[in-house]
Amino acid sequence: MEQDENYDIGMNGEITSVQFGLYASEDITAADGKVIPKDGLIETVTCDENGKAVFATDLPVGAKVYVKEIATDSHYILDHSTYPVTFEYAGQDTAVVKISVNNDEAITNEIIRGSIIGKKLRTASPSAVRSSVSSVRTKPSSPRKPPLPPVSPMRSVSSPSRMYPSADGSSARSRQLLHSC
Repeated sequence: MEQDENYDIGMNGEITSVQFGLYASEDITAADGKVIPKDGLIETVTCDENGKAVFATDLPVGAKVYVKEIATDSHYILDHSTYPVTFEYAGQDTAVVKISVNNDEAITNEIIRGSIIGKKLRTASPSAVRSSVSSVRTKPSSPRKPPLPPVSPMRSVSSPSRMYPSADGSSARSRQLLHSC
């Protein structure tokens, strides 16, 4: 599970929100004659604090199944990959067979990243700005920076009026706009 220390993501037990489903890759017929249809959900498990999840379903020998992530923490992108598994006969003296998913490699979860782009809008009067939004764009390879404080709407604050000549030679008054956070 990807971690980001600057934003405090991935170190707060988010792994315990990750759930996986065990699905049938083909119709599976049980000893009692019941059929689990292809792509039928057999069992769900949740990862523990160490990132491990264990399926405990009894499967018939030769059953072809797959594992798929079905839930994750809200900070992460859900992995839609499927991980095929085949339950093979391990001998009559083997009571429990350990089958590893993804060659016993961790299935990674990537943090959702994005960008915010703001646009200033002006009214007909140049002395009033409707809103202001800061732009934040993070590239995965750039160093992480702490989040910016929330941006509040701009408000007009009076300042001493100044006279500026206009294009037609007459004078026009202007006011400064100050941003308050």
